[in-house]
Amino acid sequence: MPSRQALKTSSGSVLATERPGIKLNRTAACVAQEAIRKAFEKIKKTKNEKKKKKKNEKKNKKKKKKKKKNEKKKKKKKKKKKKKKKKKKQKKKNITIQ
Repeated sequence: MPSRQALKTSSGSVLATERPGIKLNRTAACVAQEAIRKAFEKIKKTKNEKKKKKKNEKKNKKKKKKKKKNEKKKKKKKKKKKKKKKKKKQKKKNITIQ
């Protein structure tokens, strides 16, 4: 059984696969080329979608991390403020006692 080979145009794009020695007519070649083009487009589209999804996931992860960090910072600041207030109150108390 002879091996299959790709029929290429002068520009290098694949037209169709055929058995050596059997020529495809123009319509069949065009139909085959269109099918191949559609298949490649579908592959490209899914690849791009996957890429986009991955990028968005990464972005969201980064955002989440930043949000968490900011919340931690706010909490720390609040705690510090509370401590400062407490210290100030204590100082005032000490002054009135004397």
